[in-house]
Amino acid sequence: MSYGVRNTLILLIVFALLGGGGFSYIYFIQKSEIDDLQAVHNEKREQYEEMRAVAEKFPVMQTAVERAEDFIGSFDKSLFPTNDPDRIYRFLSELNTDWPRVEFNFVFNDSTTLDQYGIVSSTLTGVGSYRSVYNFINRIENSGPVQKINELVLSPTNEAGEYGNASFSFVLDSYYDRSDSFETSEGDQQVSMQSPARFHNPFYPLIRSIEPNEENLTNVEDSRLIGVGNSRIFLKNQEGRLINLTLNDPVYLGRLQMIDAREGRAVFRLNKGGIIEEITMEVQQ
Repeated sequence: MSYGVRNTLILLIVFALLGGGGFSYIYFIQKSEIDDLQAVHNEKREQYEEMRAVAEKFPVMQTAVERAEDFIGSFDKSLFPTNDPDRIYRFLSELNTDWPRVEFNFVFNDSTTLDQYGIVSSTLTGVGSYRSVYNFINRIENSGPVQKINELVLSPTNEAGEYGNASFSFVLDSYYDRSDSFETSEGDQQVSMQSPARFHNPFYPLIRSIEPNEENLTNVEDSRLIGVGNSRIFLKNQEGRLINLTLNDPVYLGRLQMIDAREGRAVFRLNKGGIIEEITMEVQQ
């Protein structure tokens, strides 16, 4: 074999060894490392996307935090100076400002002590118009003294003539200072009175039972229209008596709403337990 051929073969063998070694190193060693790096890259990419989404929301969140800090900063809270239940009861009575006032019972449960403060637990039960009850509870939680309402039960009375009322019961935890470490007050109502009044009663039934005709008002549906004038009408009621009514006069479940002398008819607006009906009566020839 010539010297040139031999060197060529040696070179080819060396290149083959180098190529095979490089391929083996990449395939058997670096491939797993590349896969691991790719997994790390994907994880970092997901974290980046999450952080970018948070960064985009940051100005809105910062504004919300600033508003909350302003609210908390202007919302001065304090503790009662002692654990006297009479003091707490007087303060609650001062919060009961709506008319008609809420009728409530105050029962002292117990008083527990911690290192720097204590908690007076009491139970309140009562009844009142839904608006008064709502405002009373709202003022307790938003007044100066730190108080917490637990186990609140609010329910409608569901009694004829009292559909707008609601009964309630809850346990009230009132915090007081034991070590002169906190700001105390007799009860600051400044914050509480900023709470808006509540008028909508979600417990008020849309359909209610029809109240009996205890005042013996004219039952339009059992009466007969006799005559119609410009300002009054004449009809025979359910007892056969002749009576006259003017505009807006009350009848059983409603009122006289309209008089039409030309057409000889009268229109009554009745409320049948929440169902509004208009009944038109015409003069019978």
